[in-house]
Amino acid sequence: MKNFWSEQRYQQYTKATAFWNYPEIPFGPFLKKIIKPDDIVADIGCGFGVASVYLAQFCRKVYAIDQDSFALQKVEIAAREKGVNNIETICAVWPNLDLGQCDVIVALYHYHFAHQAEKIAKLKEMTGRAGIISCQGTKERESFHLDLKKRLGLPWTENDMNCDNGCYVKGRLEQAGFQVKCDMVPHDFGQPVDSIEEAAFFMIDQLKLDQSYRSEVQRFAQNNLIKIRGQLVIPIKRFNCLLTYYA
Repeated sequence: MKNFWSEQRYQQYTKATAFWNYPEIPFGPFLKKIIKPDDIVADIGCGFGVASVYLAQFCRKVYAIDQDSFALQKVEIAAREKGVNNIETICAVWPNLDLGQCDVIVALYHYHFAHQAEKIAKLKEMTGRAGIISCQGTKERESFHLDLKKRLGLPWTENDMNCDNGCYVKGRLEQAGFQVKCDMVPHDFGQPVDSIEEAAFFMIDQLKLDQSYRSEVQRFAQNNLIKIRGQLVIPIKRFNCLLTYYA
């Protein structure tokens, strides 16, 4: 299994999720609408399990599924600290897992989750009643990434401009026999930081730059941070296509 996450990214991510009250904002109303108290829920691509712990409040059991064993250790720690005992972690690469049908499937920010026939087939097999998938919408995120690359004279990549169109995923789900509802859901998810230095560190890590860019990135950060509720924040706004589907 691959490990994509690190302690540093864990600290950054949990700092952001706490600040923005994620996933209650923006996905809470949609999740609560389809999840029932006796449901078994699969959180696929759960990462550090912030959504898994949140979902566990509303259902009988959550399977927190990810291919990163380090992230799953953090899920288990978070569950213990919060007194949550209805989460089971599973280390697996989607769609290669042996798990029976679940009432609800959740995949938040797990891009390319339903793009191939074998993934749709597995989704069909596992979905008991309904599911929610967040896709990158047709509008690009608003963030520092392109502006900073331009300032540094770095080329853009396909990932910088990639738009994972939810309409394609919606079509694949409908072909599989699901009824699908699409909502466009904007999501402020900027990174809270406590200093210019921390902001520069985050930007360098995000763009996978070497330390020779540090001075220039710090100057860029100084002019691009904003304050929200007294907290310095690197502004990032995502535009999601949220697909709710029904078996």
